[in-house]
Amino acid sequence: MILHPTFKENSVIFSSPSLQSFKDQFMGDIVTPDHPDYEVAIQRWAKNAVRRANIVVFVKDANDASLAVKYARESGLPLAIRGGGHNPAGASSSEGIVVDLSRYVNECCVDPGKRLAYVGGGAVWKTVDETAIEYGLATAGGTINHTGVGGLTLGGGFGWLAAAHGLVVDNLIQPHIYMIPFHNGPVEEGRKVFKAFLDLCPVDTTGEVQYEQMNGLQNDKVPHGRDYYFEGVVQKRYSASIAKKVDNNLIEVEITDFYSPFQGKVNSVADNAMAFNLRGAESNIFTITAWDDDSQEAAARGKEATYAVTDTVSSSEGRIVGSKRSYGNYIGDEKLNAERLKRTFGDNYPRLQQIKKKYDPDVLFSKWFQIVPA
Repeated sequence: MILHPTFKENSVIFSSPSLQSFKDQFMGDIVTPDHPDYEVAIQRWAKNAVRRANIVVFVKDANDASLAVKYARESGLPLAIRGGGHNPAGASSSEGIVVDLSRYVNECCVDPGKRLAYVGGGAVWKTVDETAIEYGLATAGGTINHTGVGGLTLGGGFGWLAAAHGLVVDNLIQPHIYMIPFHNGPVEEGRKVFKAFLDLCPVDTTGEVQYEQMNGLQNDKVPHGRDYYFEGVVQKRYSASIAKKVDNNLIEVEITDFYSPFQGKVNSVADNAMAFNLRGAESNIFTITAWDDDSQEAAARGKEATYAVTDTVSSSEGRIVGSKRSYGNYIGDEKLNAERLKRTFGDNYPRLQQIKKKYDPDVLFSKWFQIVPA
């Protein structure tokens, strides 16, 4: 598989931003609006995230990626990188050039002896889950398995195993290599962990489910091809009365997930150790809205319904509406202002600005979190 080795400095030199010159050197697939695969190439999980790209390039290796990025820079085309394509804000879409990893750079290879998984940047979690389980292993992933590995990792990566094994980014050994530190437990162990709840005599449907299956249980609730908007918010302390208020706002909101507090392994890492800056005892609340009327009016209603939930939680704890913090992967807006960026990354934002200044001072990579260079 392709492990994305570091690009060699000046490995490709363009004499001019010529599309033909780019095509002559590029080894992957190039799709333009007149290509029969074009409509499929620009599709995304969220229909409202689709953009009419000028060119979509399916890279085969690191040199292809380097060629595509240099062509985008020299031609002045806006650039987006597509891994899993699972962001409703259009982070993986562009009206310029899209560098798509999903066709060729999408494999997962497991070394069971070292308990490591080598994952391509275009892989989705379903591939990782199903490959790892062949060796009796599982990795810290997300909660939907058709999301991309790369995007979830960049945002931190909160999932079912976070309390026991940390975020996805906490298990990153080096770029593009992911650790597998988990073993599947029997039903008896699970019943001991949830004894206090089971003692309340609920309708008991507990049983053993393989991890790679569990990570896909919610897929049918968020299928590809609908319009989506989502937003997150943290809650310092659970409140039954606030949960009831939230429930009253769910007429238009299709799914609301209340996750456990960030805890255990997640909080064993210092807040300034990496870009992710939301470790603590707060609950991580996610609200997602889905609709099928692909119009600006419906999008506005969807966003309004989502904020009705998150603002209810935020204002209940005395925070000013519009000042709430959330897990970065739960931000559904295409562009964030400076204040929102600072809230997302907290005290780590100045360090990110320094890194941006060093490696991307012209802000070629401008999708999702538009870090302003220092």
